[in-house]
Amino acid sequence: MEEDDREPEAPSDITFRLFELITEMTDEEQQQLLQELEKKLVHQKRKHERTRTNLTVYYATHDRAYRDIIQNISPSGVFIETREPFLVGQEILLNFTPARNNDPIKVRGKIVRVTPAGVGVKFIRAAVAS
Repeated sequence: MEEDDREPEAPSDITFRLFELITEMTDEEQQQLLQELEKKLVHQKRKHERTRTNLTVYYATHDRAYRDIIQNISPSGVFIETREPFLVGQEILLNFTPARNNDPIKVRGKIVRVTPAGVGVKFIRAAVAS
């Protein structure tokens, strides 16, 4: 029987086969697969396209301040390159100045994604300017 003529597999069969394939992979191959799948899922979830950038961002949690680089930005959030440990759901206050605007932007955000390269932050509301 040709591959195209086969009956579709049941969801449990697919899960089992995926598990078999993944357990046969090296740790490096598993990490690469995970990154590719996460990219695909995140791309499907985004409402706005991200623009690559290299902006300095000052941001703070309830107990500490940080300075890092925004890798990309959209109307709904940013990705900050950082090696600092954060948790999904953590709220932060961001302060950055876009290249074409001299006025700093202050905005609250919530960490929605944590990767080895940094954190994805979704804007939740504008902070009151001081």
